[in-house]
Amino acid sequence: KALIRRWARLDDVLKTGKPVPQEDRTEEEMRDFILGMENVSRRSSEEVADLLDLTSCRRLLDLGGGPGTAALTFARAHPDLECVVFDLPGPVGVADEQIAAAGLADRVSTVAGDFHTDALGDGFDVVYIANILHMLGPGECVELLRKAYAALASGGRLVVKDFFLEDSRTSPAFAAQFSVNMLVATESGRTYTRREMDEQFAATGFAVTAVHQVAVNSLVLEANRES
Repeated sequence: KALIRRWARLDDVLKTGKPVPQEDRTEEEMRDFILGMENVSRRSSEEVADLLDLTSCRRLLDLGGGPGTAALTFARAHPDLECVVFDLPGPVGVADEQIAAAGLADRVSTVAGDFHTDALGDGFDVVYIANILHMLGPGECVELLRKAYAALASGGRLVVKDFFLEDSRTSPAFAAQFSVNMLVATESGRTYTRREMDEQFAATGFAVTAVHQVAVNSLVLEANRES
């Protein structure tokens, strides 16, 4: 319903340049949203787990990981891997329930915080960022990537899953449509082109090493911390 209400005011957004004001979510609405993300991300997380070679990795940070779906999927696939889910207190509470239900509390933990203002920890072999960057403006993306760089051990790997546009910004159609969704819902979020993403990676010390198509509409970008 909230999504429909925002799109219904697209003309106002285009006139003012401001997103539709967000209504405060109740605890129940927050849980419904986060659990909905769990349903949406389950299959794509499995696809990503199949793509990534994490056999030599010991610690992974699932940044903005919501209900912990990706972290749990990676932990199941790699018995020696420890995962940390970093998100706001509300989503982390849901993640704690999912982790306990999966019986993986010995290898999957949570940290409650705001990635805009809080440190992420350090010494991770992998930082995984799925469907987060499109919520942020360009400067915010660069700042978050800098934090991810600092959180990685030397030679660590950044993995970003998101929707990306071609340089025309009109295709793929889903990514273009999703960018409009970010226009009505966020202050500065949007879908980025691959060229823009490569530039942001380069500005923060990352070099893209692999690109994978997953879940029909998404790409996974792997990048190494250069030092």
